[in-house]
Amino acid sequence: MAAHPSISDGDQRATLDIAGLGQNKIIAFTIDVDDTNGTREITISDSEINGTIVSLYMKNNTYSAVLTANAQVVLKTPTCSV
Repeated sequence: MAAHPSISDGDQRATLDIAGLGQNKIIAFTIDVDDTNGTREITISDSEINGTIVSLYMKNNTYSAVLTANAQVVLKTPTCSV
């Protein structure tokens, strides 16, 4: 990763600046998100983030997909010509 993102309370977007990611590689991350419903602090995961849009901006193109109920997404991009 080129730099760690700066995320503050109330933010609705996290930007990860990735440099040099190889073909067919996986990006995995965790984020501490507090549940605003209720009085207990609990972990938000899986279906609770279902529907989040993930986008990749690369070479003036945008590739987007939606996180599934298992908190995974696959971004389809053109094949690389090396």
